[in-house]
Amino acid sequence: MKHAGILVLLYFLGCIPVVSQRLDSMKVKLLQRDLVDSARVDIWNELSFDYAGRDPEIGLMYADSALRLAEQMNDAGKIASSHNSFGVNYWYQGKDSLALFHYSQVLTYHHQTGNEAGQARAFNNMALLSYNKAAYLDALRYHTQANEVFRKLGMTQNLVNSLSNTGVVFLAINDYPRALEYFLDALTHTDSLQYYELGNLNTNIGLVYKNVQDVQKAVLHHEKALKYHERSGNLHLQAQAKGNLAAVYQEEGRFAEAEELLNQALELNESLGNPRRIASDLANLGVLYTGMGEITKAIAFFRRSADLYKETQDHLNLSLTLYRWADAVLQERHKGKSRAVEAAALQSRSLQSAWQANSLLHQMNAWHGLASSYRLLGRYSEALEALEAYVALKDSVFSTETDKKLVRAQAAFDLQQRERELDAAHQLEKSELEAMQRQDAFVLKATIGVLLFFFVLFGVLAYSIYRRKEAEQARLRSEFQSKKTALELKALRAQMDPHFIFNALSSISSFLLHNDAVKADYYLTQFAKLTRHILESSDQSLVTLKNEVEVLRYYIEIESMRMAKPIHFQVLCAEDLDLATLLLPPMLLQPLVENAIWHGISKVDRAGLVELEVSRTQEGVYLQIRDNGGGVQSGPSIVQSEPHKRSMALQLVQSRLELLSENKGSLKNEISWKQLPQGTEVAISIPAYG
Repeated sequence: MKHAGILVLLYFLGCIPVVSQRLDSMKVKLLQRDLVDSARVDIWNELSFDYAGRDPEIGLMYADSALRLAEQMNDAGKIASSHNSFGVNYWYQGKDSLALFHYSQVLTYHHQTGNEAGQARAFNNMALLSYNKAAYLDALRYHTQANEVFRKLGMTQNLVNSLSNTGVVFLAINDYPRALEYFLDALTHTDSLQYYELGNLNTNIGLVYKNVQDVQKAVLHHEKALKYHERSGNLHLQAQAKGNLAAVYQEEGRFAEAEELLNQALELNESLGNPRRIASDLANLGVLYTGMGEITKAIAFFRRSADLYKETQDHLNLSLTLYRWADAVLQERHKGKSRAVEAAALQSRSLQSAWQANSLLHQMNAWHGLASSYRLLGRYSEALEALEAYVALKDSVFSTETDKKLVRAQAAFDLQQRERELDAAHQLEKSELEAMQRQDAFVLKATIGVLLFFFVLFGVLAYSIYRRKEAEQARLRSEFQSKKTALELKALRAQMDPHFIFNALSSISSFLLHNDAVKADYYLTQFAKLTRHILESSDQSLVTLKNEVEVLRYYIEIESMRMAKPIHFQVLCAEDLDLATLLLPPMLLQPLVENAIWHGISKVDRAGLVELEVSRTQEGVYLQIRDNGGGVQSGPSIVQSEPHKRSMALQLVQSRLELLSENKGSLKNEISWKQLPQGTEVAISIPAYG
């Protein structure tokens, strides 16, 4: 450990002169009498940013000076930069509301000026604030928008930061593979001198490996992070890295090394005057000494930590510290019931703080601790009441964890959709660019031809007209292809309607809230299978009818559970027909089945039935979908209102078939609809694909 201490000192001393020289250089420039106001504002903002991680109070002073001068100059751009400086420093102080105000000013300015890069930076900051509020889906959407712009504009350093922040959101919702994917992607865009970025990325990767119980890799990356932060000279991040590394050392049983690191982190945070970080270090020391069996020391540190959290009104961490304090006290049971009395008092305070922080998890833990303490004291009726409260909250906490899983599912689906839309846009831009390149290449050749071969001007002009027509035809083909791709994407999105996704997930949540875990698990499994089939088939122009029937079964089972009524599905076909050899466009029949269920079967009290009859014709395949819904017996109101709703699905199916079967010559796709005595029938005639 002595050698490690020497390395810390060497890295730290090696970094200070570089940072100090840069700050001193900027301060000297401020003393120049001929320094123009715009340059003075820029220097103040640079100093504000540099001090944010070292001394945010000084950083705010520089930001205030920059903003006042920028407002006197009436320079909107520099006003926005100054607001950004305020936001960064308030961020480091943990004053999220003030940071949000200043970032909103920055975003408004960039929207007005059409500055894409500025908007992306603002989106990144808004995502971080959304993360602080546990609005993880909003955070992912903001980060996704920021990532797209940073990649597009080649803003590598900003991209690294945003990718890292995206990974942190996935880390929070326990999606460790996706989190690691973003962290490693960010690493590929960094170089060996970007100490700040490399330190943060190694910290995050270390947290991933710690959560998946790979302690050796966690130690490796946390040690790397500490070295990088020592080189950068950022004391705030150095203290944070020491605390993270100490936590992993503690899990390995390296208590002496963990103790030394935590004391170093505490010393740094005390020099920075950061009360929340000081309280965190004190609490971590209390946990360490509890694990080492030094209960008296542990209690002393827990007491100091609790006092600081109380002063800063950090109710969430105060609740956790009081709970851990009570655990330490209970380890001294041999001292008699007085320890159980003291533990119960601490757990009651923990419960009150958890209630003020609106944390169901901490309330649950406090009630569980109280149940144990009351039992030790022989207060069995109170122990039973505490245990009942614990069980009730446990169900709510389980629901919260389930919500995180649903957020992961929704986020994964959103990202898949976004990737497809981006790919379609990329293909369109690529086609247009190629057409423009061909046209530009021709213009250059034509110009050279005119200069060098003036006597063949007529031939060159004729050739130019010919090539321009070619370029125009290429552009029209590209435009047609893009419209085709857009329609295909629209058709795919129509299959997974957002209302259907929301209702399905809400139904799953309802089952969980009513403690029907079996139904919730079955429903979630069917929903996952349906989503997987849709995503897998989205890249294919044709799928087998067998695959299509399987997707319809999953869909009908989900809708049956949502309606709480049986819906049977039958497939009728001749014995010589093999569904595995018949091809058709993916998800072609689902909109028609959806109409059959929601505009027919849902309006009657009897059990539902959907029939799919398949037969072969000379031209191709003939498909009939029948249901036993309302039909003509449902009354005139349904007859008048339902055809319009059905026509939307029929038009979408017809449009897809027309695009996908353009090369079938004179063969036509026909769709017809008619009412039956009980229900409706939709018939589709399609050519033989494949």
